[in-house]
Amino acid sequence: MDFLLYRTRHIPEALTHPTIKNVLMSIEEAYRTGRITKRKAIVYGAYIKKKYGIDFEVLDDSHMIFLPHSDSILYNYFYEEPTTAAIIGGTGSGKTITAWVMALEGLNRLNKATVYVYNDVDGLGTLLSEHDSRIIVEQEAAVPPADGNPKIIIYNEMTEKHMWKRGMSSANVDLNLQALRRRHRRAWIIQNVITYSVMESVLKQTSTFKIFKWMDPVLLDHTRESLPKGWKKLVEICAFLDRNEGLAVVPVKRRGNIYFIHETNPPQSLLSMHKRASKEKHLIMVTSEREKDYMRIIGEIMAVDPKAKSPQVQVIMEKKYDIRLSRRRVRELISKWKEITKFNENE
Repeated sequence: MDFLLYRTRHIPEALTHPTIKNVLMSIEEAYRTGRITKRKAIVYGAYIKKKYGIDFEVLDDSHMIFLPHSDSILYNYFYEEPTTAAIIGGTGSGKTITAWVMALEGLNRLNKATVYVYNDVDGLGTLLSEHDSRIIVEQEAAVPPADGNPKIIIYNEMTEKHMWKRGMSSANVDLNLQALRRRHRRAWIIQNVITYSVMESVLKQTSTFKIFKWMDPVLLDHTRESLPKGWKKLVEICAFLDRNEGLAVVPVKRRGNIYFIHETNPPQSLLSMHKRASKEKHLIMVTSEREKDYMRIIGEIMAVDPKAKSPQVQVIMEKKYDIRLSRRRVRELISKWKEITKFNENE
């Protein structure tokens, strides 16, 4: 419901039964016009939440909002046409997982689509690309080629040089042009940022979908500083969400916005891959390709026998992989592998 901007209420049919929808709208209207008191509105809201699981918020003396939960309505609207989504939240709030669930959903919906991921700081894109050729990992934030096919672009952990208005680097200009021309380039853009306040002005305007994940008090305060007036109080509920939830603000053509709690519900396979990426992300930073291969082989050996010592690892590397290294060198590699993967034999 976009009550402060258009004074219209819109609850998607896909989220609620029409009868429930009418009840919600009636309660909102009665509170807004003063026909029921704040106390009674809270009682009604608590009943609706308990019976149907639909959250509510009384924002001030004239506005009340119900927030349905959904794990699909976001994708339905997002993939209607090329657009841009910003996922805003603190470190560890689930931005990366949410972005990848959205992107993988797009691969299923869009014919001949390709996912491009930039700033793959956690290495999840690298692991996923090993299993799916439609996923391409790039080192620097840039604009994918204009080949006429649909593109789903993840800008993960956007850096300051890409966000601040003063950072008018070539990368910054390219990102802005990409966002402005997304329809012509058939680009669906997903960008992850820590807080709404640091987003560069063009990116704020072009990001029509906003997903607010849980934030600590400092990030929430910084975010509220630059939010549109109608969102300031509403977005505070993000502090009480879990990693699987986010407050979604989704525009509907000529009908204002829809506000609802998006439930990511990531598949277990993606969570497992993310856990593996978290352990191996530092391996990606190893500059020597030969040493990187050694590390991967040691990882395979330790996965089979976590308590393997350097003599056994040396023998396996020689017999199975035809790699001949001194015992001292193997010991050094094992120590380095354990350090960068935070390996724990008791896990």
